Amino acid sequence: MYDGRSGLAASFLSDPFVGWETSRKLDLAAELGFFKDRILLNVNWYRTHTTDLLLSTPVPAQTGFTYLVTNTPAGW
Repeated sequence: MYDGRSGLAASFLSDPFVGWETSRKLDLAAELGFFKDRILLNVNWYRTHTTDLLLSTPVPAQTGFTYLVTNTPAGW
């Protein structure tokens, strides 16, 4: 406090290049019926590709913080 007023303090480190995760999805499905639909065959295939995953990265204690949220270029 200074002169009866509260000061401002950072609550976390910021990364100006951090952004949202990006996901792409592909879903395929097929349904077949045999013998007047007495036998049904369902086939489904799903694929999700996510990039720019959000990651809490540890930082040195000298910064006064424990982690920094960044994007990692992970993906498959």
